[in-house]
Amino acid sequence: MQPRSGHPALLYGLSSGAIIAIIGILFYIALRGLGLIIAFFLFLFIVGFLGHAVSARTGRVSSAVLAGFLSGLTSFVILSVATVIFVLVNMNLVLQDLQQRADALNQGITYTNGLVIGSVIIVMVIVTIVGCLVALGVGAIGGAIGKGRAQVPPSRYQGSMYMPPSPYPPQEYAPPSPQGYFTPFPQGYGPSQEYIAPPPQGYTPPPQEYISPPSQE
Repeated sequence: MQPRSGHPALLYGLSSGAIIAIIGILFYIALRGLGLIIAFFLFLFIVGFLGHAVSARTGRVSSAVLAGFLSGLTSFVILSVATVIFVLVNMNLVLQDLQQRADALNQGITYTNGLVIGSVIIVMVIVTIVGCLVALGVGAIGGAIGKGRAQVPPSRYQGSMYMPPSPYPPQEYAPPSPQGYFTPFPQGYGPSQEYIAPPPQGYTPPPQEYISPPSQE
């Protein structure tokens, strides 16, 4: 599985959060308190698997953490909204149940609609914050495990950084001699032997002073 571009953390996080919320609601309707416990453990498993899958796809743990956070945020926001709607629809039954419990414990509290709605909202905000933090941690653990399975392709610029080594030992540099100041040695002569270059073509030597030989008497 090779890393791919894009933002799978956003897509997977939001979609898995919605699925977790729906499963939690169904479990609560069917099993009440036990259903919430089962839904919570299922939430941990899904978020951990989500972080593993996203990290293996992108090769980044940060993407897994983001996916886990979005999954927790989405699921708990949906559950919070569903809880508030349920309380509003069944306000009379909720008030009656809470008031009976308060009277049985001699708390001296009179529940009203505003008090119930405010309490539910505060509780759900706290639950959402805690759920997001848990999702962050579980997503990070799953991402750290899944990162090792990501196959990062080699860099396309790796070959351009190579420079061939210079020849060793370094070769001596002999600068060219200016034209007209050097005549190559002919065959049979070396640097240590005296060599007189031939005169250029058309050269006329200057006249030499003639010295007559001494007379013999």
